[in-house]
Formats: sequence, structure tokens, C-alpha cells
Amino acid sequence: MTITNFFKLTIMLSLLASCVHSHRPNLSDILSSKCFWDITGEKNVVGGLNSCFRFSTNGECKFYYYYFNNKRKSNLAFHYDDDDVVISNTWIVLGDTLLKARNLNYKVLKFVSNSVSVVTQTGDSLIFKKNCQTIEGHKPWDHQISN
Repeated sequence: MTITNFFKLTIMLSLLASCVHSHRPNLSDILSSKCFWDITGEKNVVGGLNSCFRFSTNGECKFYYYYFNNKRKSNLAFHYDDDDVVISNTWIVLGDTLLKARNLNYKVLKFVSNSVSVVTQTGDSLIFKKNCQTIEGHKPWDHQISN
């Protein structure tokens, strides 16, 4: 193998490696979907699940809770009203290692297309699991009653 062929081969392998690496999805792309992200961890209830996030492509992050109504499973999530507590309903990912969502920082340990492992500021380990089966529920008192 000549030196010229060696350099050509090296350049081709480098370009191929950079192409393969560039197709790896980043955390922002994975989180921003129409699906919900169940928040699971040791301190949660009802089978390890009681709340979820929804991350929009426009940087909005909403927090939802599940209403089980004496059932073990539910596919309805209701938007949590923060009432008079000022919470920024935004999210951003910094370098695939830090997720800032609703005024909280989550250190990202690892992620794949359907789950994200994080550690909270207080040291709690959580896993956000993608859930495309959940639908947004509406509480009866959310709708205005017309006469």
C-alpha cells in the first residue's frame, strides 16, 4: 500500500466515522415529541408512576399528573396548575448532559430513544420513560359552562 493510498483510506474512514456519529440523535430531538415522558423513581406511587412531562419543540415543558380513580392503571394525564407559584414552563438541553426543565436541573446520565436516566439536584435518580399511549385529560371544571 502506497502512502497516497494510505492517506486516502484514512480520510475515507474519518469521513465515514463522522457521518455515523452525526446521525446519533441528540437529547433535544428525542425529548421533543407529542408523547409524554413518565417520571419514574423510588419515591413515586401507584406502580412507580404518578406524573409526567411533555416537552414541546418550541421550548415549552408542561407537567402532568395521572388520575387513577381507584384503578391500578390510567392513560389520562392532567395538566398540573401551578396556581400562584411562578414556575417557568420551559426546557433546554445543554450538551446532552444537563436538562433544565421547569426551574430544575437534571444531570443526564444516559439516554436512548425511549428513556432518559437523570439525577436531580438533590441526588434522586429518576428515569423519564417515553409514553405515547397517554392522552391529555380535561377536568370538567376546566371548561366554561355556557347557558
